[in-house]
Amino acid sequence: MLEYLKIWFLEENPMFKLNYNQLVDTINKKWTTKKCPMCGQNNWTVDDEIQTPIKVGEKKDVQIGGKFFPIVAVTCLNCGNVVFVNPLVIEAVEDTEKDE
Repeated sequence: MLEYLKIWFLEENPMFKLNYNQLVDTINKKWTTKKCPMCGQNNWTVDDEIQTPIKVGEKKDVQIGGKFFPIVAVTCLNCGNVVFVNPLVIEAVEDTEKDE
């Protein structure tokens, strides 16, 4: 079920599309110290998809709906530390909604 929702919302009917090159360019310009805070290495990979966290309720149930918080994962390939970047804030998205 969750995989279906991910495909429908993020792949088949996206509100916006990630501009990967803009994302990487902005990260390279703004990220002053590229060393991983966990291991000190500079060996990162940048995901090419926009994701969103899923809210978990008090009874450990998954709650669908609510806010959409777009994130792109930047992962240290040495230790696995993950940093999330909001592509909307750094203007690394392309609007896919068409004006009618």
